[in-house]
Amino acid sequence: MTHNYFIRRILPAILLLFCAPALCAKGKLYTSQYGRAYLQSGETVIAEGENRIVIPKKKEKLLINEKAYTHESKIGRKIDPLEIDSVVVWSPSAPERPHTLRFIPDYGWCWQLESGPRISIYAYSPKGYYFGGNGGGWVRGKGRLILVKDGVAYDCGRHDKNINNALRRKLAPLVADDPKLSEYILNVKGRRDKKLRVLSTYPSDNL
Repeated sequence: MTHNYFIRRILPAILLLFCAPALCAKGKLYTSQYGRAYLQSGETVIAEGENRIVIPKKKEKLLINEKAYTHESKIGRKIDPLEIDSVVVWSPSAPERPHTLRFIPDYGWCWQLESGPRISIYAYSPKGYYFGGNGGGWVRGKGRLILVKDGVAYDCGRHDKNINNALRRKLAPLVADDPKLSEYILNVKGRRDKKLRVLSTYPSDNL
């Protein structure tokens, strides 16, 4: 058996064998993490140990993967997103770096980047989100930055684009009664997902 034959034929088969338990009964590969779903009713759904929360996307129901990553893996509970206040997920190897997901009806499941008393900042991607073993996270595909003020969502465009004058004009009225943030938004430059997070401090005296 040649080295090239092993790489091309045998190694892929071995890798598939080890990855197979991650497939659910329907044959779909799920990306899942430990987590807790906080329901509007006050109930908390916990997924730890053998269970995982399947990272949701778009307007999908939240799925609890029971006995994840085993041959007995199956989807147990399915929860309508409108029943959920928030979902907190974390990698078993990085519990100190949790991530929060919230369902924003006009868009779907959004990844919360910053949370404030009146303004919160989210990333939204129809392809969903990936959270790595080191606790880091990123959007799949082309994400958008969503600002939510007092329950109203504002689309801030591509999360990885720089702030431009059109976006400044759109956001300036939202913080017009906060002199420091108003001045900041009129002059700030750089990527939207980096520079606009500070708006979560609204109303704030200490920018």
